[in-house]
Amino acid sequence: MEAKYGLSIWDNGLTSASLSHPIYFAHYQVIFGLTGTIGSSIECHEIEDPYSINSFDVPPHRNNLRKECESLVFSSQEGQYAAIIKDIQQMVEERRSVLILCETIQASMNLAQF
Repeated sequence: MEAKYGLSIWDNGLTSASLSHPIYFAHYQVIFGLTGTIGSSIECHEIEDPYSINSFDVPPHRNNLRKECESLVFSSQEGQYAAIIKDIQQMVEERRSVLILCETIQASMNLAQF
């Protein structure tokens, strides 16, 4: 909208809503629902406290196979890109699918150029 009306374009804030229409919660005596996005206890309290409802975790049917890797810090952008390319090459050799997410289109173009 900002671009459409010739205004300065502002970055999006990091604030997001957990619920689409929480104002409607007060209109119901009983609330049921499922979500896969609540996760942390802080996010659970965002729902439980203001709306006086309970939430609980349902254990998954299968074990979680995700691995959380340690954070890496690089002294240069080229070092970071080289590490990303090395990981991609390893995954391709293992015949694994690769999805690379970049924060901006420019970052994606820079990585592709590298």
